[in-house]
Amino acid sequence: MSTERGIDTRLSFGSGGSGSETFDTLGGEKTFDWNQASNDVDTSDKDGPSGFFIPGRTTFSVQGNAKLPSVGFSAAYAASKSGASIHMKALKGSVVRYSGGVTIGNFKTSYPNDGTVTYSFDMANSDQPTVNDLTATA
Repeated sequence: MSTERGIDTRLSFGSGGSGSETFDTLGGEKTFDWNQASNDVDTSDKDGPSGFFIPGRTTFSVQGNAKLPSVGFSAAYAASKSGASIHMKALKGSVVRYSGGVTIGNFKTSYPNDGTVTYSFDMANSDQPTVNDLTATA
């Protein structure tokens, strides 16, 4: 078993087309965070403490170097401005690890004088994903 490398997982955004939606890669990703939140339910009673977790929403954060022009980057930026849901896929090669609608917020770009233009933004699932499997390999 080989060590997982972040470079192997890429993000793509859908065109929104019905029937045969096309996906465009974001590009320039340097860091990608995947967070599966949970809600803590306290079921304690007179016999003692107890509880359990209920799966909650999935959030993502991505940071990278802007490589323009990029259809995927432009689609993410447009979705962040409109607040609309956009179809996002996280893929390792051809293996889909996440596929579902997300909303995009906290979009930030930095333009250093002599440096690479960087970006970062956050995403949260906007509906029930069709695929949500961080460990998918085939």
